Amino acid sequence: MSTYASTPTLAGAQIRDLTVEFPDPTTGGSNVVLRGIDLDVAAGEFVALIGRSGCGKTTLLNVLAGLVRPTSGEVTVAGLAPAQARSEIGYMFARDALLPWRTALGNVEYGMELHRKVPRSERRTRATRYLERVHMGHAAKQWPWQLSQGMRQRVALARTWALEPQVLLMDEPFAALDAQTRMSVHAEFLDVWESSKKSVVFVTHDLTEALQLADRVVLLSDGRIAEDITVPFARPRTAELSTTPEFQELRRHLIEQIF
Repeated sequence: MSTYASTPTLAGAQIRDLTVEFPDPTTGGSNVVLRGIDLDVAAGEFVALIGRSGCGKTTLLNVLAGLVRPTSGEVTVAGLAPAQARSEIGYMFARDALLPWRTALGNVEYGMELHRKVPRSERRTRATRYLERVHMGHAAKQWPWQLSQGMRQRVALARTWALEPQVLLMDEPFAALDAQTRMSVHAEFLDVWESSKKSVVFVTHDLTEALQLADRVVLLSDGRIAEDITVPFARPRTAELSTTPEFQELRRHLIEQIF
Protein backbone atom coordinates (compact mmCIF):
# COMPACT_ATOMS: atom_id res chain seq x y z
CA MET A 1 0.00 0.00 0.00
CA SER A 2 1.36 3.42 -0.92
CA THR A 3 1.51 6.28 1.54
CA TYR A 4 2.11 9.99 1.16
CA ALA A 5 3.36 12.36 3.81
CA SER A 6 0.54 14.72 4.81
CA THR A 7 2.70 17.31 6.55
CA PRO A 8 5.55 19.33 5.03
CA THR A 9 9.09 17.95 5.23
CA LEU A 10 12.18 19.37 3.57
CA ALA A 11 11.85 21.00 0.15
CA GLY A 12 12.87 19.08 -2.94
CA ALA A 13 11.71 15.46 -3.06
CA GLN A 14 11.90 12.36 -0.89
CA ILE A 15 11.19 8.77 -1.87
CA ARG A 16 11.17 5.90 0.61
CA ASP A 17 10.95 2.20 -0.30
CA LEU A 18 9.05 2.93 -3.51
CA THR A 19 7.64 0.05 -5.54
CA VAL A 20 5.57 0.45 -8.71
CA GLU A 21 3.83 -2.46 -10.42
CA PHE A 22 1.71 -2.41 -13.57
CA PRO A 23 -0.82 -5.11 -14.50
CA ASP A 24 0.32 -7.63 -17.12
CA PRO A 25 -2.76 -8.54 -19.20
CA THR A 26 -0.96 -11.44 -20.89
CA THR A 27 -0.29 -13.31 -17.64
CA GLY A 28 -2.89 -11.85 -15.32
CA GLY A 29 -0.07 -10.94 -12.97
CA SER A 30 1.98 -7.76 -12.74
CA ASN A 31 5.24 -6.26 -13.93
CA VAL A 32 7.45 -4.65 -11.30
CA VAL A 33 8.84 -1.46 -12.83
CA LEU A 34 10.43 0.07 -9.72
CA ARG A 35 11.34 -1.68 -6.49
CA GLY A 36 12.81 -0.54 -3.19
CA ILE A 37 13.70 2.97 -4.38
CA ASP A 38 15.10 5.36 -1.76
CA LEU A 39 16.04 8.80 -3.07
CA ASP A 40 16.46 12.29 -1.64
CA VAL A 41 16.64 15.41 -3.79
CA ALA A 42 17.58 18.41 -1.69
CA ALA A 43 16.31 21.94 -2.21
CA GLY A 44 18.25 23.44 -5.10
CA GLU A 45 19.85 20.14 -6.10
CA PHE A 46 20.15 18.91 -9.69
CA VAL A 47 19.82 15.12 -10.02
CA ALA A 48 20.11 13.30 -13.35
CA LEU A 49 18.52 9.87 -13.86
CA ILE A 50 20.25 7.58 -16.34
CA GLY A 51 19.96 3.94 -17.38
CA ARG A 52 18.86 1.69 -20.21
CA SER A 53 15.50 2.18 -21.87
CA GLY A 54 12.81 0.52 -19.78
CA CYS A 55 14.70 0.74 -16.49
CA GLY A 56 12.04 2.94 -14.86
CA LYS A 57 13.40 6.48 -15.27
CA THR A 58 10.26 8.05 -16.72
CA THR A 59 8.03 6.06 -14.37
CA LEU A 60 9.96 7.51 -11.43
CA LEU A 61 9.50 11.00 -12.85
CA ASN A 62 5.77 10.36 -13.29
CA VAL A 63 5.48 9.19 -9.68
CA LEU A 64 7.03 12.49 -8.56
CA ALA A 65 4.60 14.36 -10.83
CA GLY A 66 1.63 12.53 -9.32
CA LEU A 67 0.78 10.92 -12.67
CA VAL A 68 1.55 7.37 -11.47
CA ARG A 69 0.48 6.14 -8.06
CA PRO A 70 2.98 3.93 -6.20
CA THR A 71 2.09 0.37 -5.35
CA SER A 72 3.87 0.89 -2.05
CA GLY A 73 6.25 3.34 -0.44
CA GLU A 74 6.21 7.01 0.51
CA VAL A 75 6.73 10.01 -1.77
CA THR A 76 6.87 13.73 -1.01
CA VAL A 77 7.53 16.64 -3.35
CA ALA A 78 8.13 20.13 -1.96
CA GLY A 79 7.15 18.61 1.39
CA LEU A 80 3.74 17.37 0.24
CA ALA A 81 2.11 14.44 -1.51
CA PRO A 82 2.60 14.86 -5.29
CA ALA A 83 -1.11 15.47 -5.89
CA GLN A 84 -1.06 18.29 -3.33
CA ALA A 85 2.20 19.72 -4.67
CA ARG A 86 1.21 20.13 -8.33
CA SER A 87 1.32 23.92 -8.13
CA GLU A 88 4.96 23.56 -7.04
CA ILE A 89 5.93 21.15 -9.85
CA GLY A 90 7.02 21.98 -13.39
CA TYR A 91 7.20 19.13 -15.93
CA MET A 92 9.07 19.53 -19.21
CA PHE A 93 8.86 16.84 -21.88
CA ALA A 94 11.06 15.90 -24.82
CA ARG A 95 8.50 17.47 -27.17
CA ASP A 96 7.82 21.18 -26.76
CA ALA A 97 4.01 20.71 -27.02
CA LEU A 98 3.50 24.34 -28.05
CA LEU A 99 -0.05 25.28 -29.02
CA PRO A 100 -0.03 26.25 -32.72
CA TRP A 101 -2.79 28.84 -32.27
CA ARG A 102 -0.82 30.78 -29.65
CA THR A 103 2.22 32.98 -30.08
CA ALA A 104 5.43 32.28 -28.20
CA LEU A 105 4.32 34.71 -25.51
CA GLY A 106 0.84 33.18 -25.41
CA ASN A 107 2.30 29.70 -24.95
CA VAL A 108 4.32 30.84 -21.95
CA GLU A 109 1.22 32.48 -20.48
CA TYR A 110 -0.82 29.32 -21.05
CA GLY A 111 1.21 27.31 -18.56
CA MET A 112 0.42 29.87 -15.88
CA GLU A 113 -3.26 29.83 -16.83
CA LEU A 114 -3.41 26.08 -16.26
CA HIS A 115 -1.77 26.30 -12.84
CA ARG A 116 -4.07 29.17 -11.83
CA LYS A 117 -1.68 30.33 -9.14
CA VAL A 118 -0.44 33.33 -11.11
CA PRO A 119 -2.75 36.39 -11.19
CA ARG A 120 -3.88 37.44 -14.66
CA SER A 121 -2.22 40.83 -14.20
CA GLU A 122 1.16 39.19 -13.64
CA ARG A 123 1.13 36.58 -16.43
CA ARG A 124 2.17 38.83 -19.31
CA THR A 125 4.96 40.45 -17.29
CA ARG A 126 6.34 37.14 -16.09
CA ALA A 127 6.04 35.48 -19.50
CA THR A 128 7.96 38.34 -21.11
CA ARG A 129 10.66 38.17 -18.45
CA TYR A 130 11.29 34.45 -18.90
CA LEU A 131 11.28 34.66 -22.68
CA GLU A 132 14.01 37.25 -22.36
CA ARG A 133 15.92 35.01 -19.95
CA VAL A 134 16.18 32.34 -22.66
CA HIS A 135 16.96 34.93 -25.37
CA MET A 136 13.55 34.66 -27.03
CA GLY A 137 12.15 38.10 -26.23
CA HIS A 138 12.47 39.12 -29.89
CA ALA A 139 10.19 36.23 -30.92
CA ALA A 140 7.36 36.88 -28.46
CA LYS A 141 4.81 37.58 -31.20
CA GLN A 142 5.88 34.77 -33.51
CA TRP A 143 3.88 31.58 -34.03
CA PRO A 144 5.32 28.12 -33.32
CA TRP A 145 5.51 27.29 -37.04
CA GLN A 146 7.85 30.25 -37.49
CA LEU A 147 10.33 28.96 -34.91
CA SER A 148 13.20 26.49 -35.27
CA GLN A 149 13.27 23.40 -33.05
CA GLY A 150 15.79 25.06 -30.77
CA MET A 151 13.67 28.19 -30.49
CA ARG A 152 10.55 26.14 -29.76
CA GLN A 153 12.37 24.31 -26.98
CA ARG A 154 13.50 27.62 -25.51
CA VAL A 155 9.87 28.76 -25.43
CA ALA A 156 8.90 25.51 -23.70
CA LEU A 157 11.69 26.11 -21.20
CA ALA A 158 10.42 29.64 -20.54
CA ARG A 159 6.89 28.27 -20.09
CA THR A 160 8.13 25.83 -17.44
CA TRP A 161 10.32 28.35 -15.61
CA ALA A 162 7.53 30.95 -15.61
CA LEU A 163 5.57 28.71 -13.24
CA GLU A 164 8.43 29.26 -10.77
CA PRO A 165 8.07 25.72 -9.41
CA GLN A 166 9.95 24.43 -6.40
CA VAL A 167 10.69 21.17 -8.23
CA LEU A 168 11.36 20.86 -11.95
CA LEU A 169 10.89 17.45 -13.62
CA MET A 170 12.47 17.05 -17.06
CA ASP A 171 12.14 14.05 -19.37
CA GLU A 172 14.88 14.24 -22.01
CA PRO A 173 13.97 17.87 -22.79
CA PHE A 174 16.94 18.51 -25.09
CA ALA A 175 17.13 15.15 -26.88
CA ALA A 176 15.72 16.46 -30.16
CA LEU A 177 18.24 19.30 -30.46
CA ASP A 178 21.40 19.18 -32.54
CA ALA A 179 24.69 19.27 -30.64
CA GLN A 180 25.43 22.96 -31.14
CA THR A 181 21.91 24.09 -30.21
CA ARG A 182 21.92 21.77 -27.21
CA MET A 183 25.08 23.37 -25.83
CA SER A 184 23.53 26.82 -26.19
CA VAL A 185 20.26 25.78 -24.51
CA HIS A 186 22.23 24.06 -21.73
CA ALA A 187 23.97 27.35 -20.97
CA GLU A 188 20.69 29.28 -20.92
CA PHE A 189 19.02 26.65 -18.77
CA LEU A 190 21.86 26.60 -16.23
CA ASP A 191 21.87 30.39 -16.09
CA VAL A 192 18.23 30.42 -14.98
CA TRP A 193 18.67 27.41 -12.66
CA GLU A 194 21.71 28.84 -10.89
CA SER A 195 19.87 32.10 -10.19
CA SER A 196 16.77 30.31 -8.87
CA LYS A 197 18.28 27.15 -7.35
CA LYS A 198 15.17 25.05 -7.80
CA SER A 199 15.34 21.28 -7.39
CA VAL A 200 15.67 19.46 -10.72
CA VAL A 201 15.14 15.78 -11.56
CA PHE A 202 16.36 15.25 -15.11
CA VAL A 203 16.02 12.11 -17.24
CA THR A 204 18.58 11.66 -20.02
CA HIS A 205 20.28 8.98 -22.10
CA ASP A 206 23.20 11.34 -22.78
CA LEU A 207 25.92 10.65 -20.21
CA THR A 208 27.90 13.73 -21.20
CA GLU A 209 24.80 15.86 -20.67
CA ALA A 210 24.21 14.27 -17.26
CA LEU A 211 27.77 14.94 -16.09
CA GLN A 212 27.81 18.47 -17.49
CA LEU A 213 24.54 19.54 -15.85
CA ALA A 214 23.91 17.57 -12.66
CA ASP A 215 25.11 17.62 -9.07
CA ARG A 216 24.40 13.90 -8.82
CA VAL A 217 23.90 11.12 -11.35
CA VAL A 218 21.60 8.26 -10.31
CA LEU A 219 21.86 5.06 -12.36
CA LEU A 220 18.75 2.87 -12.53
CA SER A 221 18.98 -0.78 -13.52
CA ASP A 222 16.13 -3.30 -13.52
CA GLY A 223 13.95 -0.93 -11.52
CA ARG A 224 16.50 -0.36 -8.75
CA ILE A 225 19.09 2.29 -7.98
CA ALA A 226 22.37 0.67 -8.99
CA GLU A 227 24.60 3.67 -8.29
CA ASP A 228 24.30 7.21 -6.94
CA ILE A 229 27.32 9.34 -7.87
CA THR A 230 28.15 12.86 -6.74
CA VAL A 231 29.56 14.71 -9.76
CA PRO A 232 33.00 15.96 -8.63
CA PHE A 233 33.42 18.83 -11.09
CA ALA A 234 33.13 22.43 -9.90
CA ARG A 235 30.78 24.91 -11.52
CA PRO A 236 30.70 26.63 -13.92
CA ARG A 237 31.46 23.70 -16.23
CA THR A 238 32.77 24.54 -19.66
CA ALA A 239 32.45 22.49 -22.84
CA GLU A 240 36.15 21.69 -22.54
CA LEU A 241 35.45 19.74 -19.33
CA SER A 242 34.20 16.77 -21.35
CA THR A 243 37.66 16.35 -22.90
CA THR A 244 39.51 16.01 -19.59
CA PRO A 245 40.78 12.60 -18.41
CA GLU A 246 38.74 12.82 -15.18
CA PHE A 247 35.50 13.43 -17.08
CA GLN A 248 36.22 10.68 -19.59
CA GLU A 249 37.05 8.22 -16.82
CA LEU A 250 33.77 8.86 -15.00
CA ARG A 251 31.80 8.65 -18.24
CA ARG A 252 33.52 5.36 -19.10
CA HIS A 253 32.64 4.01 -15.65
CA LEU A 254 28.96 4.82 -16.22
CA ILE A 255 29.00 3.16 -19.64
CA GLU A 256 30.45 0.01 -18.09
CA GLN A 257 27.76 -0.01 -15.40
CA ILE A 258 24.93 0.45 -17.91
CA PHE A 259 26.13 -2.03 -20.52
